[in-house]
Amino acid sequence: ANSHSITCFDYNGNGQIIGQHQWRVPTKEENARNGLPETDWRDAQYDMLYLPVTESIRYHYDFNGNCTATVLPDGRQINYLYYGSGHLHQISLDDEVISDIERDRLHREIYRTQGKLASRYELDPLGRLKKQIAALNELTQIETAKNAVTSAYAVKRSYGYDRTGNLTHSTDQRTGTTRFEYDKLGQITKADSEVFAFDPAHNILSDNNSPTVPDNRLQTYNGSSYYYDDL
Repeated sequence: ANSHSITCFDYNGNGQIIGQHQWRVPTKEENARNGLPETDWRDAQYDMLYLPVTESIRYHYDFNGNCTATVLPDGRQINYLYYGSGHLHQISLDDEVISDIERDRLHREIYRTQGKLASRYELDPLGRLKKQIAALNELTQIETAKNAVTSAYAVKRSYGYDRTGNLTHSTDQRTGTTRFEYDKLGQITKADSEVFAFDPAHNILSDNNSPTVPDNRLQTYNGSSYYYDDL
C-alpha cells in the first residue's frame, strides 16, 4: 500500500494466490474538497457515488495445483489447458487461442504457435536445444521448406556441444557462427575474438595480466567499476 493505492491478496489453503485486488485511496486533500475531510475511504469496494472502484484479478487451479484460468478486471479470462500431471498444452483468451504447444514423448516442448508465428525446436537425447526455427507461417516439420530462402524464417539457429555439455558453437542466420572455448574447469575462455580470464578463485578478470580479485569482489572489468557496501 502507498498513499494513493492499496493492493490486497487472497490465498487458498495451499498457499496459492487466488485473488489480487487494487483500489485507489483518495488523499486527504481530495476528501476535503469533496466535503468529507474525516473520511479515510479505505473500504475498497465503492466510491462516494457507490460505484465499484476495485480492480480484481482472480486465479483458478486444478487438483494438481496448475493455474487453469486468470480472470482479468474487465471480465476477460485467460485459460490454460494441460494434459497429464501438468504439461501446458494451450493458452487462450476467452475463446480465442493465443498459443498451442506440442511436446515429444518426454513432454519436452518441440512446437509452439503464437498467433501467426510458429516455432519448432529440435532437441538432442540429453534435452539440449540443437535447432530452433520460427516463421510467420505454419511449420509441419523441422525442415519444412528446404528450398525456401533464409528470409522466410524469422529465427533460424543451431547449436553444438562438446562431450561435457559446454556450448561449442551457435549459428544464426543473421549473425553467423559464434564459437566458444573453455578451460579444463569448464570456464569460458573465448567467444570468437573475445577472451576471458579467471583468477584461482574463479573470479573473472579484465585480462590475463590482471591481478587476483581481493576478497573475491570484482572491482573492475572491461572498463566497468563495481563498488560494495560493508556487508
